[in-house]
Amino acid sequence: MTTTVLDRATLTLNGQNVAHYVVLDEAITGIGMTETITGASTLDITCNDAHRKLLQDPNLKLAAPLVLDGAGFTLVKVGKSGSTVTLQAEDAAVAALRKHTTPRKIGPGQMSRVDFCRMLIGEESWITVNVPKAGPKSLVELARGSFGEAATDGSKPEDTWEAVGRIMGEIGWRVFARRGVVTIAPDSYLVAQTPYALRENTGGVDEIDMDFDAGKPAATASFTCRTGFADLPAGSAVTLSGMGPGDGAWIVETIDRDPSTPTASVSLLRPQPTLPEPTADAGNEGVKGYTLAQLTTGGTGTAATGATEKFVGIALAQEGKPYEWGKVGPKEFDCSGLVAYAAAKLGISLPHNSGAQYSALAGQGKAISVSKALSTRGALLFSGKGGKQHVAISLGNGDTIEAMGESYGVVVGHAKGRFTLGATL
Repeated sequence: MTTTVLDRATLTLNGQNVAHYVVLDEAITGIGMTETITGASTLDITCNDAHRKLLQDPNLKLAAPLVLDGAGFTLVKVGKSGSTVTLQAEDAAVAALRKHTTPRKIGPGQMSRVDFCRMLIGEESWITVNVPKAGPKSLVELARGSFGEAATDGSKPEDTWEAVGRIMGEIGWRVFARRGVVTIAPDSYLVAQTPYALRENTGGVDEIDMDFDAGKPAATASFTCRTGFADLPAGSAVTLSGMGPGDGAWIVETIDRDPSTPTASVSLLRPQPTLPEPTADAGNEGVKGYTLAQLTTGGTGTAATGATEKFVGIALAQEGKPYEWGKVGPKEFDCSGLVAYAAAKLGISLPHNSGAQYSALAGQGKAISVSKALSTRGALLFSGKGGKQHVAISLGNGDTIEAMGESYGVVVGHAKGRFTLGATL
């Protein structure tokens, strides 16, 4: 690896180099660049603007382009506290994709997930898409945004960046942008790259910390290096040695750099498996083989607090509405659609598939036992392998609120003996 330091002298705003842009150059007190595969890469600049010269400069406006060490960003936020002004920019490709919110969809069996996402990203012709393969045609409808009744429920329109992340996340693929290229790939593709071999206190790598827990689906590691990582970008494959159970393949998740120091902070992730393609009757199919009397009850649990109770209350307010596969409200729901709808009202984004919901929450370390979920109001209860058959919301007393199926609609039901997995939001 080559020794590199994030070079402040390469910073430009609106094409103007910082060395010649005196107002910005004199104001800057700190710069941080984060490149990641879990979200949008960002550039954060802190300034001391005691005389308000920077705030009043006409070049400082939202959507202004910034470039640092060849990485392009778009200014998306300007904040002020006292004399401190903070500028936050995100990867230029991500910012461009966020501008596209017009709903688009295709039916099952028409196109692969990769090809549909490539079509959406293609609305910005300058962005390159890097994918290993297209994969099979999707067995479920693919869409950006909501249609019909759901399009008027007052929620923020879904943009391309959000849609692509959601669509590929349902099968465990990653979507990340770096320097004009959007990569869409499973972890198996990323770790198949030629890996960098890393070891503690060797080759400029300091001590490596890790959280490697066999009970968690996503192990993590982190370290500080003194060699820079210009040639080891986020998404690169690495192998660790001398770390016991942490030995083996990892993926570079995030790199944080600051031009004031020759070091970089690096976070790693263990590769995760690809999820199977959801089918039209998997992950939202509801309950089958029971009578309504066996499944439903009129009880409710004790009140939770704050956001959890709001989540439960939103779901309970849908009681009596019909079940329809593929619907996320507000008039009809399938099982994971009800959960996604209630979570979205709290600003929490969940995929529209029960197996993908469980995978996403478990990947954040939020999996819990069924017994704990049964006694935790607002927890989620899943059935089927990997949670792929059905999902319900626990009321904390052995009952649920759920979109139970076509014969039942959204009802309060009995949970006993029906679920195999649990998770919290």
